[in-house]
Amino acid sequence: MSQKTAAIPRMVVSDPETGKAQTIQLNPQQLNLLIGKKIGDTIDGSPFGLRGATLKITGGTDRDGFPMRPDISGPRKVRVLLSGGVGFKPKEKPSVKRKKRRSRRRKKGLRKRVTVRGNTISDATAQINVVIVKKSEEAKKQQEEQAAAQPTAT
Repeated sequence: MSQKTAAIPRMVVSDPETGKAQTIQLNPQQLNLLIGKKIGDTIDGSPFGLRGATLKITGGTDRDGFPMRPDISGPRKVRVLLSGGVGFKPKEKPSVKRKKRRSRRRKKGLRKRVTVRGNTISDATAQINVVIVKKSEEAKKQQEEQAAAQPTAT
């Protein structure tokens, strides 16, 4: 049997001011700083190359692609009955196999049992989504300089 290789953990940093996101590959030391943190916690951005920024954890996925939900405690993987929110897509499968994808319609009141991950970051977490809550003046100036240095494509 083949063993699963550990996915390189990454952090997706979203900036609401610019509307852009960047991906940062995390090394083991950076990941250890995040292990045990929960969705909604705020952290300092300095260890991740974002000096003067405050980051808020908004979610993530594990190495198998299961999303993290803020209402499930711990780093565990669990099957829950959902009627909405993260990890739920309210599409009903067609009754006959021959039917096309267009037959999948939204169904009101549909509930599904799906597998999701808890709200705590662990070794099994492959992606961590964060949003910048606060930037220092120094970080804002640095970002403006980077934007001015990049040539615009026409």
